[in-house]
Amino acid sequence: MTSRRSSARKPTSANSKRPQKPTSAIDMQVKTSGIQDALQAAADTTANSLYNNKTRTSYHYYVKRGKEFLASLEDAELSSAFDVLGKSTPTALIAFVAHKCDLVDTSYKTAEAIHSSFKQHFRDHLKCQGDFWRQDVNGQWIGNPVHDQQFDNYMTSLKKQCGRSNIARHRLSMSYTDLSVIMEYLQRPEVASQGESICLFFQEFAATAFTTTGTRSYYAFKGGI
Repeated sequence: MTSRRSSARKPTSANSKRPQKPTSAIDMQVKTSGIQDALQAAADTTANSLYNNKTRTSYHYYVKRGKEFLASLEDAELSSAFDVLGKSTPTALIAFVAHKCDLVDTSYKTAEAIHSSFKQHFRDHLKCQGDFWRQDVNGQWIGNPVHDQQFDNYMTSLKKQCGRSNIARHRLSMSYTDLSVIMEYLQRPEVASQGESICLFFQEFAATAFTTTGTRSYYAFKGGI
């Protein structure tokens, strides 16, 4: 007996793939515009919220002062080191920080502020990425100049130096020589004539400070406090 094949069509599956409608140029423009708007919104949020106004103003101030400092040196190699990055950029950073902290004698907080300012400047404006600074196989400088080893060593040394200075200025008790100088000054006729009661008050204040700090230092040395 000859079997007959069924000529009935199989039902179309719900999961069968249908040919997609080609994406029009208008659709592509809408998608591209949407991506651009999203990226711009992200950039605006970062610019407005990553740093508060006070921090942005401070960073801008130090970068501006740094460029002015380089311009005042009249050195062709260093004059543009904060805009055109290269081997001279860390040297320029060291020179600027040394000018502010070693020569002008500001605190280590100033050095930290300069470090943060230029790290942000190099990263956000010159697209420097990474916690390093070195030359690649093609001789191009990559990374962020604030992570240069020489500059990092100088910052560490400066921090230790400022730490010792702060201890020397703020933790030593008043010496007898210091007290004698104060008393001698307050007992001068020309000084006493400007206010005898005030001079007597400060003499008593200085004597009390000498006694208090001296006693605390003695007991601290003996291990009593």
